[in-house]
Amino acid sequence: MKNIVYFANKSFNVSEKLKTSVYLRYDDSKEYDNFLSQKLIANYNFSNKISFSYSIARSFKAPNFADIYCAPAY
Repeated sequence: MKNIVYFANKSFNVSEKLKTSVYLRYDDSKEYDNFLSQKLIANYNFSNKISFSYSIARSFKAPNFADIYCAPAY
C-alpha cells in the first residue's frame, strides 16, 4: 500500500487583532479514494490576556481492519 500526503498552510494577519490560518491536506491513496481535508482557524485578540479562537475542519480517516471486515456492534 502506497499513500502520499501533500500539506500546505498559510496564515494571514487580517488586522492587528485578527489572524486567520488556512490548512489543506491532500491524501493520495492507492487503496481508498483520494481526499482533500480543509481547516480554517480564526483568532481574535481582545487584549494581551484574552483571546477568542474558532476553527472548522473536514477530515478523513482510512478504515481499519474492523471497519472493513467486521459487522458493526451497536
